[in-house]
Amino acid sequence: MYKRIGLYLFLIVIVLACGLTSNILRPPPFDHVVQLLEILSLLIWPAIILYLVGWRYHEPIEELIRRIQKGEGFGVKFEAVERHPNWAKPPEDAAIPDEASVPVELLPLKDIEEAFNRIPDLGETPERRTELLPRARGLFLFNGVFTKQQLDKLVTSNAVLNILRTLYIEELDRDPAVPIDPIAVASHGAFLFTRGTTPEVIENVRQAIRGAPEYQDIKRIEQAGRILLDLQASDEQQIKAAQEIGKYPRKYKSLKLLIRASEIHEYGKVQAEVAEQLGNVATPGDERAINALRALRARTKDPLVHSSVDSALRKLGAE
Repeated sequence: MYKRIGLYLFLIVIVLACGLTSNILRPPPFDHVVQLLEILSLLIWPAIILYLVGWRYHEPIEELIRRIQKGEGFGVKFEAVERHPNWAKPPEDAAIPDEASVPVELLPLKDIEEAFNRIPDLGETPERRTELLPRARGLFLFNGVFTKQQLDKLVTSNAVLNILRTLYIEELDRDPAVPIDPIAVASHGAFLFTRGTTPEVIENVRQAIRGAPEYQDIKRIEQAGRILLDLQASDEQQIKAAQEIGKYPRKYKSLKLLIRASEIHEYGKVQAEVAEQLGNVATPGDERAINALRALRARTKDPLVHSSVDSALRKLGAE
């Protein structure tokens, strides 16, 4: 880069020199051109000095530019955290920030944990929430939530949280009982809080959600669900569809489709596969899945179905 700049400066020097030496030959009509060249010649020495300084210190300058482009500075690193709207990565792909690089006085993890506990319909187990705290902290800071006061206002803002709940239910078919999770609040929720709940901002968040891997998973689950619930499809097609849905555990969409399939299918092999996948996708203790499995067992005397149901109930802790 600096070699190119040096070449350009050299060519400028040649042009200016030619302009200045032409004073003795210039005809009167071109006085204004030469005067302009004489004015420009006053800038040549500062340009040369700037070039020499840049040449001498190009490595630290390039390093500074690199750090600015990567979002590093002021002792805080947000290099791989999600960006909005239509920026880099969705929350699920955001890397956990380096705790050593974040000033300890900015949003202690204890404050974030307490704030999350104030949201009654926040998903994830307490253990999983604890694991997500460092990542959530980085997302809060990146999206402009720096203080406990801001955090408290965010988690008590019905306007922000209700919009977030609606978007996650509409776009990701989340369970209405627990539609949001810590990463959703720290990323999209913080973005809504700091940018405002205008239609444009809401649409930006919607598009960001649609760019997340979970959204693509939901579309694949929907496609498999259409086959599973199609009574005209073959047993083999329906079994493969149930297995495809079973690849996405702990998804409310998967749970709904498998429960519905357990209610309508009359064929032993399909029922057995549905029961097995219900045991895979439901969380232990989920009463909806447990009740569906018990109802399925009561409707049939097929030993294959009974075996699959009993195995699924054991997985869910309800033998």
